[in-house]
Order: sequence, then C-alpha cells, then structure tokens
Amino acid sequence: MNVKIYNEDNITDNDIDEIVTRVKAFIINSKNELLYANSDCGIQLIGGHVEKEEKLESAVKREVQEETGIVLQNEDITAPFFEIKHYTKNHKGTGKNRMSNIMYYFIKTDNEPDMNKMNLTANELKNQFSYHYCLIDEFESILKSCIKNYESEINGKIAKEILIAFEELKKKL
Repeated sequence: MNVKIYNEDNITDNDIDEIVTRVKAFIINSKNELLYANSDCGIQLIGGHVEKEEKLESAVKREVQEETGIVLQNEDITAPFFEIKHYTKNHKGTGKNRMSNIMYYFIKTDNEPDMNKMNLTANELKNQFSYHYCLIDEFESILKSCIKNYESEINGKIAKEILIAFEELKKKL
C-alpha cells in the first residue's frame, strides 16, 4: 500500500500525543458510477472517524451505512489501498502533536443508498450533506473544479487529497 506523508514540522512518532484515524471509501457500482458526497459546498468521500478500539473494516461499514444507508457485507470490503498521514505540531492550538491517518478503501457494490437507514450527524445535517453519483471519468474534473473554487479553504485542501487518492485508485481499476 502506498502512503503519502505530510510532516512540515518534522515531528517524530515519539513526539505524537494523539492519533486520529479516518476511513474514506470510493464506492463504485457496475455502471462505473462513483458515489460521493457534498457537504458545506465541498466534495467528500463517504467515511469518517474510526471510534476507539473499532476495527477499520467495521468503521467503513458503519460510516457507509450512516451516510448512505448502504449495508455492506464483510466480503464487500477489501484492505485499504492508500493512506495519507498528517503530522501536526500543536494541533489547533491544543498543545498536542497529532498524527492523522486517512485510510482509503475501494468498494464495488450495486447496493443503492437508502435514506431510511441513514444516520447523519447534526453537523452533516447543518452542512447540507448530500450524496451524488457521477461517472468515474467525470470525478476528476469535479474535484478540480472544487479545488479551483476553494483553493485556499478546507474544501479545496480536502479535494486535493481526494484527487491524490483517486490517482492511486485509477492504478487499481
């Protein structure tokens, strides 16, 4: 698995006070459509934080169901294909050095989103979370448009990271 590391402050693993792990899923159906989310005017992949002592695959299943209503089986989930690590000194002024891991998964399923099985957070509802399908070939231009429109904002940074992961995914398809 390829790993991309961001560590501008040259923090060592021994300097880390806390580790936060997230899972993100590229969900693709047999029509070569990719399921993605919009939230607060930005592009997101389906996914989120791994809870304490939760296994990565369980987190993927939980997050996919919470955000789309799609119920995945264990066999739908393979090992992550890509990881991004961020080392952050004094994370958001807390005095803690943080390592954030983002684990990217590829999930092939024709299961459709089911609003009745979704469980969005208050923040997702506030930011008008919604999901959409696009052809895989269109996703890169959607990301680049988001990067252009929000380059210096968090939405642009997230889109840049998704684009890096998407480039890795294309090597697997």
